[in-house]
Amino acid sequence: MITDFKKWDDSTTDVYIFGDESGYENGGFLAFGILAIEGKDLEIVFRMIEQIAIKNNHVKEISYKNLSNNLMGSDVRTAVEWLNILRSSLPIYFNYQETELNKDNFDSTKYVAKHHIYNVFYKLAIKTLLHRRYSGKKINVHLVLHRRSTPVEEKNDYYNKEEYFTKKAVPSCGKIILNNVTYTEMGTDHNFEENKMFSRLLQLTDLFTGATRNAIYHNSNLKGKFFVSQLAAKTLYESNANTFQSRFTFFRFPGEDNSFSRIRQTKIYPASFDAPGKNMSLKAFT
Repeated sequence: MITDFKKWDDSTTDVYIFGDESGYENGGFLAFGILAIEGKDLEIVFRMIEQIAIKNNHVKEISYKNLSNNLMGSDVRTAVEWLNILRSSLPIYFNYQETELNKDNFDSTKYVAKHHIYNVFYKLAIKTLLHRRYSGKKINVHLVLHRRSTPVEEKNDYYNKEEYFTKKAVPSCGKIILNNVTYTEMGTDHNFEENKMFSRLLQLTDLFTGATRNAIYHNSNLKGKFFVSQLAAKTLYESNANTFQSRFTFFRFPGEDNSFSRIRQTKIYPASFDAPGKNMSLKAFT
């Protein structure tokens, strides 16, 4: 018989947050891709995507930026299979959140330095996902974030990325009961050999973030990038059709009423959409 109900209801979930960014403050645009996986599923997800890479004989790192123009290339085949299982069966949650800094209704005077903008909106992208999935629950958060070059002025700033995320940003997650926050940064090569599991999962985050941005803005028409962007577009439209049950969310700031709004349209259409002239060729339809 259970007599200690506090202990009985005291379970804590380990949540791993993988984060990557696209764009720069000086370029007037920032986008963040946040992938959440529970600790119990971490090994399962890694093994699934690693087996796909091995099957396609692609043991090197995969990044959206370096996808080839060859649809039969091992990197593109691997990327397509990764996004297909990401969309269908992987036990993950994903949030894409972009900020348009050059919009007339974006008030940059609220931020003392540009790297503050980066940290604040990165934080919001993480908190959006955590609130959606874990509100009212007790969790440990393990942050695994892509390392970008750090501005000199950030070194001794309160808004130093690691200090801000571990001591201020994530611990302030409202209704979430937060036990602990750990922090890991991985470089441009994602420390591939140092921690292969974290590296692969950051690569998956990078891939879906880049494909989503291209789906929205159609910045590249290279075949490999276009094809994975069609999959990202399909995910976006499906998530908007089933908002409450979707594992994927897509937001833009500033949007309607100067707040966050859902992204509802893309310039690259899913292959299954009957939109001749929008896709690269009729052969792309499925």
